[in-house]
Amino acid sequence: MKTWLACVSFCLLFLNVLGQKIRFTDSTNKWSVYIYNGGPPPSSITREFSFATIDTMINTQLYKRLNALSDCFFREDTNAHKVYLLRYCNNQGHEEVYLDYNLQIGDTVTHIGCDTFLHVVASTDSTEINGLTYRTWYFQKVNNLSISDDYVVAEGIGCIFGPQFIPSPYDGLDEQLLTCFSHNNGVPALQPPVFAYRFNYYFDNATSCVLKTQNPDLSHSAVRLTSNPADANSFIIFPRKMGNGSLIIFNITGQPVVNRDFHESLQQTIGHLPATGLYIYKLLDRQTGESFTGKFYYDL
Repeated sequence: MKTWLACVSFCLLFLNVLGQKIRFTDSTNKWSVYIYNGGPPPSSITREFSFATIDTMINTQLYKRLNALSDCFFREDTNAHKVYLLRYCNNQGHEEVYLDYNLQIGDTVTHIGCDTFLHVVASTDSTEINGLTYRTWYFQKVNNLSISDDYVVAEGIGCIFGPQFIPSPYDGLDEQLLTCFSHNNGVPALQPPVFAYRFNYYFDNATSCVLKTQNPDLSHSAVRLTSNPADANSFIIFPRKMGNGSLIIFNITGQPVVNRDFHESLQQTIGHLPATGLYIYKLLDRQTGESFTGKFYYDL
């Protein structure tokens, strides 16, 4: 009886471990980040990041120190679905939100330490790792005042393309690409691949730990906006020319504010909308019956 109970307890514990999602601050996580600053040699480097195995107590809170950056401490609040960063030096520091898993389409964020780099959540999606669902966010810069690029965040992993660990050495001019992420000595396969910066990014080689790319299919993901946030002059670009179609744009309450037919077109201007805010578009190809929907943020 005792043996049976011990076996059941072990199996339940094993299943519980298997069912746990990857946490960003897990000490078994390792990131390899390719950094290119466009300057003279050495213009690119690859840096390795991981968290210390021992927690650090600061102001009654437990933090994980980032090994590559001795003054950067992170903590993860699984109830609030947020990751916080504390840059602690000379016994002082200020905690800021580093990753927010609650963000919705249309929400805006500012890079830590880069107040002019304002981005908006242009789209959200999800991927699977070992059968568990992880959310993903695609951020686009709000205006041309920001010199940083669009970037993509995956829950539990952080940035796939864009500023992985912002405090150093990222200064807004650098390009960063996550070339490897491993958890507990294993490389997770993202299914489906994460659409990031015009490509699908996926981890598929556990031995070489290389992040590969493939061209995205001409499907719903290929319907795109020339800018997001959009304005009256922005275009919705189709995956192919449509001979007979319609475009309907709804406000957040579901009321149509644009209802337009078109013929032999590859794109349509958004035009003037009544107010700043979040909108939903529905694109219909009447010849095939196929429809495309999406969301965008409009700025007057």
